Amino acid sequence: MDLKTIFICVVFTSFFNIIFLFFVRHTRERYSGVDFWIISIVFLILGYFLLIARGKIPDFFSIIIAQSFFYFAMILRIIGIKIFFGEKYIKKLIFAFLIIFLAYLGVLLFFRYITDSILIRTATIGILLSSLSIYSAVIMFRNKPDNNYFPYVFMALLFILFSFTFLLRIFSWFLFPDIRELFNNSILNSFQFLLNIGIEISWTFMFFIINNQILNSDLFVSEAQKKAILD
Repeated sequence: MDLKTIFICVVFTSFFNIIFLFFVRHTRERYSGVDFWIISIVFLILGYFLLIARGKIPDFFSIIIAQSFFYFAMILRIIGIKIFFGEKYIKKLIFAFLIIFLAYLGVLLFFRYITDSILIRTATIGILLSSLSIYSAVIMFRNKPDNNYFPYVFMALLFILFSFTFLLRIFSWFLFPDIRELFNNSILNSFQFLLNIGIEISWTFMFFIINNQILNSDLFVSEAQKKAILD
């Protein structure tokens, strides 16, 4: 399967994830954060559309804007996770992410229009997105309960695996320059983006499971408190 086909599969998978999350949002009680995930998926879809059009539209859109969409998709997902778990200091985190984005944007612009280097651009993109993915895994580990923690650990491990494949891809690009082309059908390139599909599907269903677990836990606590008052 060529990479453009995989990108199209990612877009369709993400689209159905949005439908599923909208259904959950409007039909079931849920915790805050889901709106950020829905917007993050929209950003992801826009980024992949621009990647698919690489070579047919100006590089500014297929490289700079596309990677900006991917960056903000990751940021919105992290913010959504932190809000979902009720973590603090969101405003400070958003400010830090904006500062990082400005530096990131500067690097992409410099190594495209001043010194054109696909290797440095890809390394920068990979290291940053891998770091954000690891941070997502840390949040999941940090908030896992003492019991029924499999969905949390599973998602954290998926984020770590995604980060690992990104870094492995960068390392391979240093060793094998012939696979640096975006649409090169190397095994590593295909595996990374197929993993994206797995993460998108898994994350949506894990959200549903985790949301239900927290709702059931709160219901149990509420029932226990009610029983204590009656006793």
